Amino acid sequence: MNGSGPASISDIQCRHVDTYESNPDRIEADAGTERQDRADYEGRFVFELLQNAVDEMDDTDEPRVRFELTEDSLLVANNGAAFSFEDLYALTLTTRTTEAGETTIGHKGRGFTSVLGVTDNPSVYSENVQAQFNRETTADLLNGNDKISAERDDALAAEQVPLPCLPHETTTPPRVRALLNDGFTTMFELPLRDPARHRESIHSKLEGLDANTVALLPQLQKIDAHPDTL
Repeated sequence: MNGSGPASISDIQCRHVDTYESNPDRIEADAGTERQDRADYEGRFVFELLQNAVDEMDDTDEPRVRFELTEDSLLVANNGAAFSFEDLYALTLTTRTTEAGETTIGHKGRGFTSVLGVTDNPSVYSENVQAQFNRETTADLLNGNDKISAERDDALAAEQVPLPCLPHETTTPPRVRALLNDGFTTMFELPLRDPARHRESIHSKLEGLDANTVALLPQLQKIDAHPDTL
């Protein structure tokens, strides 16, 4: 991997696939790291998404975050620095080994795994980035790689691959486009795995976004929570 930042989703894919070609065992190891991170961050996804927004709002005059909970998904928008391919790459990093052999944690990637408590197919959007994470698509991509397949006795099943490591292209939904046109710069869309169960939990979390939450993240001036979007 060269020292320059990624310029596309394809570039990010190539960086990770190169790693997996060199060490196919890393695929299932990363999937295991994902499961551990998900357990460590269980139930924290609302705070983690707020923290992610705050991290991008240093130069924003009037920071805003908007939560929209519909029948089958949660949309989280902010008006900080627009999400870039470098930001997307940061989400795909869970652990990284230094030249000295020490392991450091990609904190954005670890926090992002918290959303996997409620969704299997998260997406992120800005004007330049339209990316989704899909375990089945990732398994197909890795199984179609000759070097990786040659090192395995069988094909990778979807549950054997890490979800956050490989983003895929997607298109911008109409509601996301409307929010981009309304001054928001970054959106996360979380289709709910079990809407009947997750809606109640998320509804409670959104109703609990009070002064205590803002006190933990004082950079935020306004949080708009819409448990039922019209």
